Amino acid sequence: MELAPNSGLFLPPQWIQKDLFTPATTFLSAEFSNNFLGELRESAPVANDAMEISASEVRFLQSRLLQELMDPDPFSALVIEGFLMGAVALAHQRSLPRGSVPPAWLRRASELLREDMKEPKSLTEIAALVGVHPAHLSKEFRRWFHCTPGEYLRELRIESAKEKLQCSEFTLADISLETGFSDQAHFSNVFRKQTGFTPSSFRRNFRKTSSSSEP
Repeated sequence: MELAPNSGLFLPPQWIQKDLFTPATTFLSAEFSNNFLGELRESAPVANDAMEISASEVRFLQSRLLQELMDPDPFSALVIEGFLMGAVALAHQRSLPRGSVPPAWLRRASELLREDMKEPKSLTEIAALVGVHPAHLSKEFRRWFHCTPGEYLRELRIESAKEKLQCSEFTLADISLETGFSDQAHFSNVFRKQTGFTPSSFRRNFRKTSSSSEP
């Protein structure tokens, strides 16, 4: 099978793989255990033939995985796990008709992320608690919330940090601890990537804006 640039392929575990690459080829390979695929079969049909992943999905994976691998933070492992599991689910499960409201189990999954923001559970643990396979959770989460669970958790922590920067006198070290970051350096790095500001400059700019708007 010849693959075009920016394409992806899922190979079932029983297939024997033999590759031939042109010069300057770059590729990413992810291998899933038989145990993982066995669990996946319980929630979605798994093909016995090779299945291509859509070009749009591959381009998304390329850009987001590169971003996480080149500049990792404490959430990167969870984010990458979500990307790869979502890709597996998309390769094996056709989209089903859906209503305008996320299913109850998915809303519960988002609640668990909010409740355990400081010490979050793994994707596998959350999936077990809501009764679905991790790959199905990842795919549906991104379908409804337009981000992975890891990105959702990262955004929750940043929004909490913004509120504390705007409305409290907590030090940056205190805020990093309260919002679940491992230390102030990690907090500052993630905050800057998400907002374009350092925590200190965000606090100064907000207070200047608030003061100038007062009568």
